[in-house]
Amino acid sequence: MRTMKELFDLSGQVAIVTGGGYGLGYQLAHALGEAGANLVIAARKLDKCKASAEILEKELGVKVLPARLDLTQPAEIDALFERVQKEFGKVDILLGCRTPQDMLFGDEVAGWEKRLDVNFSCTVDRGGPDWTGNVGLITTLIPGVTIIPERTFSVVVGPPVMYKFVINELLKKDLPERQIILSLERHMKCGMGKCGHCQIDHPKNYYCCKDGPTFSYDEVKEAKKL
Repeated sequence: MRTMKELFDLSGQVAIVTGGGYGLGYQLAHALGEAGANLVIAARKLDKCKASAEILEKELGVKVLPARLDLTQPAEIDALFERVQKEFGKVDILLGCRTPQDMLFGDEVAGWEKRLDVNFSCTVDRGGPDWTGNVGLITTLIPGVTIIPERTFSVVVGPPVMYKFVINELLKKDLPERQIILSLERHMKCGMGKCGHCQIDHPKNYYCCKDGPTFSYDEVKEAKKL
């Protein structure tokens, strides 16, 4: 079974901590940084944030962005959000379906399409007369995504047949194996490690319900079948 630190690994994530320059906010920021998260520590006293950011970066080896923020001022909140997006990048969501009619979570998809901090792309295997979007496999979308290897994590969820091909495309973009996150939840049945249904054929005999259900590719690449 993996350690608590592994289970709560926040590597590649960005945590915004208001009041993070001192006191309880600083302690929270330190804990999130220990788990691997890059940090934005914001408060009205910028000098405190800058001093704390320097300490956290030296101690934890994560990126820390100090910022002035007054939560009573909506304009400052919007400005901080834009700054964080420029500093840490955006989220890319690639969605693949067999047909437009098979697309789930319609409300969420509509929301993603409107968000400025999300680059959303969708493709279907077979379009129809009213479909104006991309037609092709999900792998056809990956070449168009800008990936900065040292700053990018990819989370892959879907049918088993696509994993191999998606992983290959991500590796072509030099994305490290530990930064490709795979969901193996479909293997689970009892959820308690009793039935053995979710045991992965791997030298370490992982159980999805106890050790996962998410794994980095470098953890499970030796499995005979994902």
